[in-house]
Amino acid sequence: MIQRIVSMLIKKLRIEEIPALLYAKESVLRGKTKGAVIMYHGSSASKEIHEKELKSIAEAGLLAIGIDCVWHGERLNPDLENLFNHNNPDMFKNMLKAVNATALELPVLTDFLNKNLGVQNRRIGILGISMGAFIVYKALSIYPKIKCSAAILGTPKYCLYESGNYLKSFSKHNLLSVNAGKDQYISNKETRHLHSILKKRYESYADRFLYKEYKLSDHFMLPDDWNDCWHCSLDFLKKNLS
Repeated sequence: MIQRIVSMLIKKLRIEEIPALLYAKESVLRGKTKGAVIMYHGSSASKEIHEKELKSIAEAGLLAIGIDCVWHGERLNPDLENLFNHNNPDMFKNMLKAVNATALELPVLTDFLNKNLGVQNRRIGILGISMGAFIVYKALSIYPKIKCSAAILGTPKYCLYESGNYLKSFSKHNLLSVNAGKDQYISNKETRHLHSILKKRYESYADRFLYKEYKLSDHFMLPDDWNDCWHCSLDFLKKNLS
């Protein structure tokens, strides 16, 4: 399916076994130099839930690719509702299985961007929301070649710290982390700790890293906070990838 709206290309595709949705200005696709953002959704959702955000990334002059995470969307696990049920004692373990499996697919996506759309690794960023933010942190631990990332409403505790010398992931990588002060699901402690370490380690912290915490929001952010968070994320991605 291909749909064109005011010079915007919207295309559903499969990148090997990964269902994806591409948003891009046609003028950007024709350009020789371009940046791209790979977007990961939250648990029990799909790539289509973030079509508004994908469009806004494309309108900002970047290629936007949303994917269905492992067990979600077009590759739905029929037992997902039970696997991710909060009453299931293995719920969190199950989610991390999906997180890890999805993160391991990142090289497939970057290869596609390199070979098919002419995007270099230094102009590729990743963005994830909720479970998607877990995927971002995991991806950094195994594939630090990309330029920047934005992790919204997640924690590095289970996915980044386990990689040993995880600080190597940030030698050439820029990171935005966003959390909510009243989040009922995700602790902010580990994200704050990560940024405190990065601030001590890198003199360039102010230019390369950013931590934002919205004190009054929970996991389902207040509308004004979400709008500010999204604009901040877009600005961060544009700054690093344009």
